[in-house]
Amino acid sequence: MCLERQSFENVNKWISEAKNHRGDDIMIVLVGNKLDDEENRQVSTEEGSNMAKHHGLEDIQFIETSAKTGINVKQLFKNLASNLPGMQSSNGSAS
Repeated sequence: MCLERQSFENVNKWISEAKNHRGDDIMIVLVGNKLDDEENRQVSTEEGSNMAKHHGLEDIQFIETSAKTGINVKQLFKNLASNLPGMQSSNGSAS
């Protein structure tokens, strides 16, 4: 998940605040960054995935990336775009 434990521990609060301000009709994507810095990882992929599941986020709404190397950055934006209102076809893929 994310490099810093403190950021991860704030996720619950941030999601609650977002829902309090915008209601449940919002798109939330949990992104773990710094995938390129494995030796300093403080949060596991499993922890990130479990956090996403706890908040009812689908698999495409949890992704690990590296802004430094570009790993999964394009996929993140594809996932975002495919989940925008009006962009889903009947089979759930982008139209």
